[in-house]
Amino acid sequence: MTVATHSQRETEDLARRFSAFLRAGDIVLLLGEMGAGKTAFVRGLAVGLGCGDVASSPTFALMNRYEGGALPLNHFDLYRLSSQEEAFDLDMIEEARGCVTAVEWPQVAGRWLTDEARFTVRLDYDEAEDIRLITVRGLRKEEMDALSCG
Repeated sequence: MTVATHSQRETEDLARRFSAFLRAGDIVLLLGEMGAGKTAFVRGLAVGLGCGDVASSPTFALMNRYEGGALPLNHFDLYRLSSQEEAFDLDMIEEARGCVTAVEWPQVAGRWLTDEARFTVRLDYDEAEDIRLITVRGLRKEEMDALSCG
């Protein structure tokens, strides 16, 4: 399913609605170039899970954790890592237990992380049209219908 959003607010709102389908242990892979809206999507997840709207890019910290909601949210950014081994050493699978985990730049980790993920979200930004095309994989048909109706 692909949804178009026309602002950061709409991207966050889509993610907020998407968060209703998440459960403890879910890993969400976020794909897209710089500026595509990955962190805005995570901010929406945090709001939807009840953690507040404080999500920010963990590029230099590698991981931020947001608590206080229905489920804690781990937010990893693997952009600065140079190998699968570095990603593996972060122990993301273990960190995912009991919470939701969103991972930016997951391709650095390789196949082992992809195999563990329940959802993949691809964000493509068209600067000329000022639109984001967001493709969510892993939802069942009835979930996709509910998400697109928001």
